Amino acid sequence: MTIFLETSRLLLNAPTLEDDVHLIINLRSDPEVMRYMGDGNTQNEAQTYEFLTQAISYYNQYKMGICSVFEKKSNKFMGQAGLMHLGFNTNNEEIEISYRLDKQFWGNGYATEIVSCLVAWGFANLSVDQLIAITYPANIASQRVLTKSGFKYKEKIYWFGNTELLKFNIYSKLISSREINMKGSVNE
Repeated sequence: MTIFLETSRLLLNAPTLEDDVHLIINLRSDPEVMRYMGDGNTQNEAQTYEFLTQAISYYNQYKMGICSVFEKKSNKFMGQAGLMHLGFNTNNEEIEISYRLDKQFWGNGYATEIVSCLVAWGFANLSVDQLIAITYPANIASQRVLTKSGFKYKEKIYWFGNTELLKFNIYSKLISSREINMKGSVNE
Protein backbone atom coordinates (compact mmCIF):
# COMPACT_ATOMS: atom_id res chain seq x y z
CA MET A 1 0.00 0.00 0.00
CA THR A 2 1.13 3.50 -0.82
CA ILE A 3 0.38 6.02 1.91
CA PHE A 4 -1.03 9.26 0.50
CA LEU A 5 -1.61 11.02 3.83
CA GLU A 6 -1.20 10.19 7.47
CA THR A 7 -2.66 11.79 10.59
CA SER A 8 -2.22 10.79 14.20
CA ARG A 9 -5.17 8.37 13.92
CA LEU A 10 -5.61 7.68 10.21
CA LEU A 11 -3.94 6.48 7.03
CA LEU A 12 -5.16 7.48 3.60
CA ASN A 13 -3.79 4.95 1.12
CA ALA A 14 -3.70 5.13 -2.65
CA PRO A 15 -6.48 2.90 -4.00
CA THR A 16 -5.76 -0.59 -5.35
CA LEU A 17 -8.03 -3.25 -6.78
CA GLU A 18 -6.31 -6.08 -4.92
CA ASP A 19 -6.63 -4.57 -1.46
CA ASP A 20 -9.71 -2.40 -1.69
CA VAL A 21 -12.40 -3.68 -4.02
CA HIS A 22 -14.33 -5.86 -1.52
CA LEU A 23 -14.05 -3.27 1.25
CA ILE A 24 -15.35 -0.55 -1.06
CA ILE A 25 -18.15 -2.76 -2.40
CA ASN A 26 -19.43 -3.16 1.16
CA LEU A 27 -19.17 0.59 1.79
CA ARG A 28 -20.85 1.65 -1.46
CA SER A 29 -23.67 -0.87 -1.11
CA ASP A 30 -24.78 0.63 2.23
CA PRO A 31 -27.84 2.88 1.70
CA GLU A 32 -27.06 5.03 4.76
CA VAL A 33 -23.49 5.70 3.65
CA MET A 34 -24.52 6.47 0.07
CA ARG A 35 -27.68 8.48 0.87
CA TYR A 36 -25.82 11.78 0.42
CA MET A 37 -23.19 10.66 -2.10
CA GLY A 38 -23.43 11.18 -5.83
CA ASP A 39 -26.98 10.55 -6.98
CA GLY A 40 -27.86 9.06 -3.58
CA ASN A 41 -28.03 5.48 -4.84
CA THR A 42 -26.01 2.48 -3.72
CA GLN A 43 -23.63 0.80 -6.12
CA ASN A 44 -23.45 -2.86 -7.04
CA GLU A 45 -20.23 -4.81 -7.51
CA ALA A 46 -19.84 -3.91 -11.21
CA GLN A 47 -20.44 -0.20 -10.57
CA THR A 48 -17.99 -0.18 -7.67
CA TYR A 49 -15.37 -1.99 -9.74
CA GLU A 50 -15.83 0.57 -12.53
CA PHE A 51 -15.56 3.45 -10.05
CA LEU A 52 -12.44 2.00 -8.42
CA THR A 53 -10.79 1.41 -11.80
CA GLN A 54 -11.45 5.07 -12.69
CA ALA A 55 -10.20 6.22 -9.25
CA ILE A 56 -6.95 4.25 -9.63
CA SER A 57 -6.33 5.63 -13.12
CA TYR A 58 -7.04 9.16 -11.90
CA TYR A 59 -4.72 8.74 -8.88
CA ASN A 60 -1.91 7.37 -11.06
CA GLN A 61 -2.19 10.33 -13.42
CA TYR A 62 -2.71 13.18 -10.91
CA LYS A 63 -1.10 11.74 -7.73
CA MET A 64 -4.26 12.57 -5.80
CA GLY A 65 -7.83 11.28 -5.77
CA ILE A 66 -10.11 9.10 -3.71
CA CYS A 67 -8.07 7.08 -1.22
CA SER A 68 -8.95 4.27 1.14
CA VAL A 69 -9.03 5.39 4.77
CA PHE A 70 -7.82 3.11 7.57
CA GLU A 71 -7.76 3.53 11.33
CA LYS A 72 -4.12 3.27 12.38
CA LYS A 73 -4.51 1.50 15.71
CA SER A 74 -6.83 -1.26 14.42
CA ASN A 75 -5.95 -1.21 10.70
CA LYS A 76 -9.71 -1.28 10.03
CA PHE A 77 -11.02 0.04 6.73
CA MET A 78 -13.05 3.17 7.53
CA GLY A 79 -14.10 4.55 4.16
CA GLN A 80 -12.88 6.76 1.36
CA ALA A 81 -11.66 10.34 1.09
CA GLY A 82 -9.61 12.49 -1.22
CA LEU A 83 -9.20 15.45 -3.53
CA MET A 84 -10.07 15.46 -7.20
CA HIS A 85 -11.28 17.67 -10.02
CA LEU A 86 -15.01 18.21 -9.45
CA GLY A 87 -16.78 15.07 -10.68
CA PHE A 88 -13.44 13.64 -11.93
CA ASN A 89 -13.85 16.09 -14.83
CA THR A 90 -10.30 17.25 -15.53
CA ASN A 91 -11.65 20.12 -17.65
CA ASN A 92 -13.06 21.55 -14.43
CA GLU A 93 -10.44 23.58 -12.57
CA GLU A 94 -12.19 23.28 -9.20
CA ILE A 95 -10.65 20.76 -6.81
CA GLU A 96 -13.18 19.02 -4.59
CA ILE A 97 -12.71 17.34 -1.23
CA SER A 98 -14.85 14.24 -0.88
CA TYR A 99 -15.27 11.73 1.93
CA ARG A 100 -17.51 8.89 3.05
CA LEU A 101 -17.09 6.79 6.17
CA ASP A 102 -18.61 3.54 7.34
CA LYS A 103 -21.34 4.17 9.93
CA GLN A 104 -19.34 2.63 12.78
CA PHE A 105 -16.88 5.54 12.50
CA TRP A 106 -19.42 8.38 12.45
CA GLY A 107 -19.40 10.90 15.28
CA ASN A 108 -15.77 10.46 16.35
CA GLY A 109 -14.21 13.48 14.66
CA TYR A 110 -12.63 11.38 11.90
CA ALA A 111 -14.29 13.28 9.05
CA THR A 112 -13.09 16.63 10.40
CA GLU A 113 -9.59 15.20 10.81
CA ILE A 114 -9.66 13.93 7.23
CA VAL A 115 -10.98 17.17 5.75
CA SER A 116 -8.50 19.33 7.67
CA CYS A 117 -5.59 17.18 6.52
CA LEU A 118 -6.79 17.20 2.90
CA VAL A 119 -7.14 21.00 2.98
CA ALA A 120 -3.60 21.39 4.31
CA TRP A 121 -2.22 18.96 1.72
CA GLY A 122 -4.18 20.56 -1.12
CA PHE A 123 -2.92 24.06 -0.44
CA ALA A 124 0.64 22.86 0.12
CA ASN A 125 0.80 20.72 -3.03
CA LEU A 126 -1.60 22.12 -5.61
CA SER A 127 -1.54 25.42 -7.44
CA VAL A 128 -5.00 26.46 -6.30
CA ASP A 129 -6.26 29.32 -4.18
CA GLN A 130 -9.45 27.55 -3.14
CA LEU A 131 -10.87 24.07 -2.55
CA ILE A 132 -14.53 23.15 -2.69
CA ALA A 133 -16.87 20.57 -1.17
CA ILE A 134 -20.39 19.64 -2.20
CA THR A 135 -23.12 18.38 0.11
CA TYR A 136 -26.82 17.67 0.07
CA PRO A 137 -28.90 20.32 1.91
CA ALA A 138 -30.19 17.65 4.33
CA ASN A 139 -26.68 16.43 5.21
CA ILE A 140 -26.27 18.64 8.27
CA ALA A 141 -23.47 16.46 9.73
CA SER A 142 -21.31 16.98 6.64
CA GLN A 143 -22.01 20.71 6.68
CA ARG A 144 -20.80 20.82 10.30
CA VAL A 145 -17.60 18.99 9.33
CA LEU A 146 -16.98 21.48 6.55
CA THR A 147 -17.58 24.57 8.68
CA LYS A 148 -15.40 23.16 11.51
CA SER A 149 -12.68 22.71 8.89
CA GLY A 150 -12.92 26.34 7.74
CA PHE A 151 -15.23 26.01 4.74
CA LYS A 152 -17.93 28.61 4.08
CA TYR A 153 -21.21 28.13 2.26
CA LYS A 154 -20.96 29.65 -1.22
CA GLU A 155 -24.02 28.77 -3.30
CA LYS A 156 -26.60 26.25 -4.43
CA ILE A 157 -25.71 24.19 -7.47
CA TYR A 158 -27.61 21.57 -9.45
CA TRP A 159 -25.99 18.24 -10.23
CA PHE A 160 -27.02 14.63 -10.91
CA GLY A 161 -30.13 15.40 -12.94
CA ASN A 162 -31.04 18.72 -11.31
CA THR A 163 -30.49 17.61 -7.72
CA GLU A 164 -30.01 20.68 -5.53
CA LEU A 165 -26.69 20.62 -3.69
CA LEU A 166 -24.79 23.09 -1.55
CA LYS A 167 -21.32 24.21 -2.54
CA PHE A 168 -18.82 25.20 0.13
CA ASN A 169 -15.34 26.63 -0.39
CA ILE A 170 -12.22 27.51 1.51
CA TYR A 171 -9.47 29.88 0.40
CA SER A 172 -5.76 29.29 0.93
CA LYS A 173 -5.22 32.80 2.27
CA LEU A 174 -7.55 31.98 5.18
CA ILE A 175 -5.58 28.93 6.31
CA SER A 176 -3.16 29.31 9.20
CA SER A 177 0.43 28.31 8.62
CA ARG A 178 0.11 24.59 9.37
CA GLU A 179 3.18 22.60 8.41
CA ILE A 180 3.05 19.30 6.63
CA ASN A 181 5.63 16.60 7.25
CA MET A 182 7.22 14.40 4.59
CA LYS A 183 4.33 11.91 4.54
CA GLY A 184 1.84 14.71 4.13
CA SER A 185 0.33 14.64 7.59
CA VAL A 186 -0.62 17.77 9.38
CA ASN A 187 1.65 18.55 12.32
CA GLU A 188 -0.75 19.24 15.14
